[in-house]
Amino acid sequence: MALPIGRLVLPLACSLVVAAAAAAAAAAAAADVAHTIPNQLIMMGKPESLAEMPEDVRKNAQHTLSLNDPSMKFQWFGDKSCQKYIKDHYDKELLHMFDTTTTGAYRADICRAAVLYREGGFYLDVDVQMAMPVFNMVDDNATFASAYAKENGDIFNAVIAAAPKSEILGETIKEMRKWYRGEAERKGLMGTQAMYRGMQNAVRRSCGVADLTAKKNVARWTCGKHNIIMYEEGDLMCFPNDDDPHKDRWNHECPPERRDGNYLLRLGLFPAGQSLFVGRPLLGWSRFSACKSTDGKCGFGYAEGTDTPV
Repeated sequence: MALPIGRLVLPLACSLVVAAAAAAAAAAAAADVAHTIPNQLIMMGKPESLAEMPEDVRKNAQHTLSLNDPSMKFQWFGDKSCQKYIKDHYDKELLHMFDTTTTGAYRADICRAAVLYREGGFYLDVDVQMAMPVFNMVDDNATFASAYAKENGDIFNAVIAAAPKSEILGETIKEMRKWYRGEAERKGLMGTQAMYRGMQNAVRRSCGVADLTAKKNVARWTCGKHNIIMYEEGDLMCFPNDDDPHKDRWNHECPPERRDGNYLLRLGLFPAGQSLFVGRPLLGWSRFSACKSTDGKCGFGYAEGTDTPV
């Protein structure tokens, strides 16, 4: 059976044609409903337009946009537009953090948190491949959604949905400031650690959850004013037994190009705590299928002709 999380209820056993039709219908229906989370999608990279990104990245982003209703607002932020946004809407400290960091991915972390905190909406890294419209990751009452990273258990901040002025995003920005001031332990990745710590701070204050790990297997929960929906990175079923009667159905989850690729291609995004079963709901994949990088850099926003990430 399929476990309904948000609006993600379509089993993978459906054909790709049926899935695409259902996705389009779901996107159109979602556009007619008032949501806590604004109807906009944000992406970013080093250059100032999506058109300047590598072709495979552009195609993946265009696929994502095609899944969603045309009424959804799309915003692209490059380094310069991120810098201007932070300068226009935040203080000198956050701008200094953005301007002086030598790690491009951290600039993107700061920018996405800044934009989402003020405006709300959906954010996706350009290398995330969606199986469904982004609105399917939430319901009408959700105020925050994201995923847990498989590698380190941090928040996988490549996928975020948030209401404007989200306390979780506000606390995330505070944790970023602490990181740069040297007031917080600098372990792991700044963006994913700051969001995990920010979420922990918010839920501790709102409903007394002292340890976020206690909620890691819960896909949907309410914490004071927060209506939270969480996903997790997990292994795709790419290597079923030869005698598995569902081998063909598993191919919808892990087609040959993923099965035969590097490990990062064999990670999917599933409702948190979901068990393994044929036709289980799949939000999308951590990397698009054409990503050839073995170190996860397809989504760091490499511009054509440069090795400098965002």
